[in-house]
Amino acid sequence: MKSKLNILARDFKMKNLIWLLIFYSLAYSNTLEPIAVILNPTQSNVSEAISLLRQRSEVKELMPVFSTTEQKALVEMGERALSQSYKFKVYSERDLSNLNAFIKVNNLPVKLDKNSLAITMGKELNYVQEQWGNKNDGGVQPLFTDRYGTTYIPGKKGEDVGKAKEIPSRTGKKIVAVLDSGVDVSHPYLKNRIYRKEGECSAFKAYNSCLSKATNDLKKISEEIKKNGGDLNKATEEMQKATKACHDQYANLDTDGNGYPLDCEGWNLLIKNEFPNDMWGTPHMTDDDGHGTHVAGIIAADENKQGMKGCTQNALILPVRVIDNAPRAPVQPQSVDDKLPNPKEEELKFGKGFGDVIARGLLYAIRSKVDVINMSLGWPVQIDSEIIRKMIAIAQSKGIVVVAAAGNDSTDSLIMPCVYPGVICVGAHSNDGSLSHFSNYGSGVDIAAPGFRVLSTFPTELMASIFTDMAGYEFKNGTSMATPFAACAAVDLLGQGMNKDEIQARLMLGARPHQTSTLRDQQMKNKFTLSGNLDIDRALAVVPQPFISLQKKEPINVAWDGKSNSIPVKFELKNYWRTAGLVSVNLSLGEGANGLRVRAGSASVSNWQGGTEKSFEARLDVERLDFNSEITLLISISVDNGPARQIPTQAIIAVNVDAQFSALGAISYPVRDIRFKPTNLRLVTDLEGEGAGEYVVIERDANDLKKTNVNLLSAVSGAYEVTHSVDIGDIGNSTLMLVQKLDLNFDGKRDYVLIYRVPDPDVKKKTYSYLFVCLTDDFKLMALPFKEPSFRIKYVQEMAALPPDFQWVKHGNFKLPAWVSVGLRVDDKKPDPWNLKPANIPALRLYYMTFGDFSELTEVDGYTPITHIRQNPALVAKGIMPVLLGKQNGYVVQYALGEFADGKVTNIRPLVLDNYRNLIGEPSKLLLPMDSRHSGNSFVTPIGSGKTRVTWVSNSGEVIDKILDPVNKTDSVEWISGAFWGDSIKALFAQTHYELQFHDLNNNAVKTTSLNRYSFMPVGNFAKIFFPVSVVDESLAKSVPGLYVPNKLGLSASSLVMVPRYNNSAQLLAVERPARLRFLAEKGCVAIEDPIVNEVKNLTELMFNCGEKFIRIPLKF
Repeated sequence: MKSKLNILARDFKMKNLIWLLIFYSLAYSNTLEPIAVILNPTQSNVSEAISLLRQRSEVKELMPVFSTTEQKALVEMGERALSQSYKFKVYSERDLSNLNAFIKVNNLPVKLDKNSLAITMGKELNYVQEQWGNKNDGGVQPLFTDRYGTTYIPGKKGEDVGKAKEIPSRTGKKIVAVLDSGVDVSHPYLKNRIYRKEGECSAFKAYNSCLSKATNDLKKISEEIKKNGGDLNKATEEMQKATKACHDQYANLDTDGNGYPLDCEGWNLLIKNEFPNDMWGTPHMTDDDGHGTHVAGIIAADENKQGMKGCTQNALILPVRVIDNAPRAPVQPQSVDDKLPNPKEEELKFGKGFGDVIARGLLYAIRSKVDVINMSLGWPVQIDSEIIRKMIAIAQSKGIVVVAAAGNDSTDSLIMPCVYPGVICVGAHSNDGSLSHFSNYGSGVDIAAPGFRVLSTFPTELMASIFTDMAGYEFKNGTSMATPFAACAAVDLLGQGMNKDEIQARLMLGARPHQTSTLRDQQMKNKFTLSGNLDIDRALAVVPQPFISLQKKEPINVAWDGKSNSIPVKFELKNYWRTAGLVSVNLSLGEGANGLRVRAGSASVSNWQGGTEKSFEARLDVERLDFNSEITLLISISVDNGPARQIPTQAIIAVNVDAQFSALGAISYPVRDIRFKPTNLRLVTDLEGEGAGEYVVIERDANDLKKTNVNLLSAVSGAYEVTHSVDIGDIGNSTLMLVQKLDLNFDGKRDYVLIYRVPDPDVKKKTYSYLFVCLTDDFKLMALPFKEPSFRIKYVQEMAALPPDFQWVKHGNFKLPAWVSVGLRVDDKKPDPWNLKPANIPALRLYYMTFGDFSELTEVDGYTPITHIRQNPALVAKGIMPVLLGKQNGYVVQYALGEFADGKVTNIRPLVLDNYRNLIGEPSKLLLPMDSRHSGNSFVTPIGSGKTRVTWVSNSGEVIDKILDPVNKTDSVEWISGAFWGDSIKALFAQTHYELQFHDLNNNAVKTTSLNRYSFMPVGNFAKIFFPVSVVDESLAKSVPGLYVPNKLGLSASSLVMVPRYNNSAQLLAVERPARLRFLAEKGCVAIEDPIVNEVKNLTELMFNCGEKFIRIPLKF
């Protein structure tokens, strides 16, 4: 019956499930399928009734519904009767009917409820099928796409770790160090799988007993002193002496000689121990997060009654706690030499950052003589740690197998330590055999293992969020879960006498091919690992042979000068196993490397010894200058004239900018004044003109802080020099946010405004005011028409926040800031929190500055201001700010567009927009104009199931309203990085959780590329490093949208621009990172972060400072 019901339940929607259950419970009421029954007491004392029912033959497995703790809580709530609820099973409707008759005849104070939805069908409590990673029978697994949607992934039988039965070890148990968040060493199905050092455990127990006795003695003495009087300080001194005696007797006991006293069941590196020595860490092991316990259970958990178990019974877990539930950002500690260090503090001369804690964890694992190190953790490649790199090299030199997680960002931008040489880098595959939607991939990932919806152990004191059937278990996703399966494989192969290099070769040669998922075809087609899916039995069956693969897994960095027709490329290979007689190596290009051709890409090697590396070099001929910067090199390897095996690896080609750079239309400007550092330059944003590329440099006099010199750096006669300087006086501890250029006083000359953010003197308030320093076109202090003439405008942020995209609006013969935001009325005091009906509450309002004052508009002809619309240069020159207005009546909103200037909104005209589209309160982003006519705002609203609604409003009243469907069922749009509007193009770049999408709204076309995001970076910070720009596509002879990503936050060594690729028929082909738009500043040169934007000509330029020279490069490809 169970099989029939399961098949039907898969085919019907959930709303039919209840009817199916009822139908089958009735149709098979006389079978031996058990029926769950709840016994509900109707009075407080039912012990006699329970005793009578317990004697009935119909009642099976009678047990309380609530635990002892829950019963106590219910009694305290006055629910004593409810606390005595019981549950049991009967095996027929007739038995249940007999019991009800018995209760009625004997007038027992209970009622029976047949719990139809909780029928236990056959062996439903056997969770073997949930552990598909160990044995996949092809079952369906749910995937939660967002808060609203769930999709289901049909499994494929056999897509598991490929282990038919337990493999006896010939060399005894193997120790696996789990560097993680700790392990629940008392977990009932892990406690026997923990590597215990009995000598240290006995000493640790005695030490804790000694401390406990000292504490209890103090408690007794303290109670006596409180009762009879005495000297409490003396008692405390005695307790301290007793504690010291415990330390002296036990704290240095190290029975196994690894340098870590009392390390009974691992080592916790997150806290300083209580021992009076220089050791960092403690033997007290905890896991407040659950991640490490989950990882440990995947490797080696004991089998429980429900069939859940670890991947191997040949492993013992050594817990090493190096991360907590909120790990800090990694730092780069000092390095150590290759000698294995002593774990004492005086010999570890570095701080307590993320990196050195992991190094200490590795050192502990090495000194504990483990066989495998599992690192289900990682950090960005750009934040490398030499000390960790060396520690891992030491571990490998001692034959320890190191496995690490590839990362969960669906990118080929890999993380440390996965890319370290010799580390087995593990991606994740799902129950259908395809690479999981979240898994990192590419030439840096050696192999994939089960990592989607993995069921494993969880700390018994923590509450699981997904698996709630029983305590101590949980489902988790991630390459963190895939990595321990690879550790399990390493254990089983070590048990057969194999070494680490042979293990890596066998695992990769024995891997099964990845499967393709119909859910993610578009996303999956370019996702790969170097081998395939883990298969332990196939790895064991591999015939000894040479195995040649990449020595370095990082992308190959290739330098280009921007004009040469030939580019050299170098790579290294290693033979990991048997000696090879003759090896042929051929290099070719993968898909998407248009414009390049390989030359001199073949080589051969004779008698290639196992365990040795070889270097190779080829050349790439440039046939077209618009080739992509990220290409795949295909390295084909044939051993002894056998079939070729192809290894894909990524190469990144960047234009290297040095002081002699002259390609790509670059213009060099000598710098006549070089006392300024390029990091101190602040670009002047020209709001009305073409962007002259002027910079401001601030100088503070350390001897006189009341002086602040502002220097204007401009291009004059082909060279940059300081053309103007002015002292603007004391600015305190304010921060320069923006420098803008516009005609403030309508005299036909563009003036300068420096905008400072000033923190509140009371740091607890965390609020700011803003200071506007106004300078004339010839850089003199501007006299403003205020009550008290000054060159400064001060805005105290009390009623409303000043947004960074405020607009300049005409007020008489001057321009002043204005904007729309949520805030309070200006003419009232702050709201009284005790007033239940305050008159002044936060609401959308139009705020604007006047001469020495501040005003707001809450309503305009019955309309509410919704947002200010982006000005184009012509509107800035006129001082007119377009305003989106809305009039709401229930669910219906009428929209209009007005123009604000001189304190009032005029020229109000209705907008043609869906009245059920509510933009009131919705955040908006500025549109980048692709011509002189268009500018405006973009509203983006997620609407569930991965769909997003996009509404654009231009300053001229044009409207675009579209719903964007998800490209992949496993993803959804989270952020709009840039929106572009022109007569010939309407497009946007959208960030999903894993991808960057380009949507061509004119042609309803979309293309994607990897977002290259790291999940441990805050989403807000990551999203803000993408800047929309206009780029010239020379093949189309027009400007196209682009996203500029500066070399920021350590994400990349180079600055780059991403653009859509079109063919001559205006068909969207791809999103690319052209080599001509990827720049790497050579030594002595620095990329200036802010691009120079010319909205009039739709052109963007990047500036580099190379000492005595500026180099200005237009963005063209």
